[in-house]
Amino acid sequence: MAEDVELLTYDEIAERFGITRESARQLVLRKHWARRKGNDGRARIEVPLDALPSSAPSPAPSESTGDDTSDAQDVARVLNRHIERLEQTLAAAIEKAEDLAVERDTARAEARGMERERDAVKEEGRALESQIESLRALMEAEARLRDLEKEAANEARADRDQWRALASRPWWKRLVG
Repeated sequence: MAEDVELLTYDEIAERFGITRESARQLVLRKHWARRKGNDGRARIEVPLDALPSSAPSPAPSESTGDDTSDAQDVARVLNRHIERLEQTLAAAIEKAEDLAVERDTARAEARGMERERDAVKEEGRALESQIESLRALMEAEARLRDLEKEAANEARADRDQWRALASRPWWKRLVG
């Protein structure tokens, strides 16, 4: 927070400028002064010190006039304003920390969900790998069966050809052997 601003409520701005509360709201909108939420729930406006009317009390203690109570009141007023600023800064920091904690918890929950999804996909991948291995083994077995059937067919053809050759000879030549 800048040092050259004073945090004021709409009512305090209206009092300082001698205008109504609604006029103070319009002035804040027109000047684009930053707004903050105070601990009491009321809006606090960062009003630049150079924008305040000259009748506004200075944030620094006034020159010593010899009146100790006036000096003490000025110091107390400055310290109260400083404490108020610090409280607002602290409240904003706490609110931001709470927001970040919520975001962190949300991100952690999303990460856990993604981890569960990843684990499910890994498990599904393992199941698919198992199915692929089973299918490969089945294909290899079918290929071996096909090879055996080809060998059996070739042997049957060879036997057939041998019997045909034998059958094509006359019966007396078949006896001799």
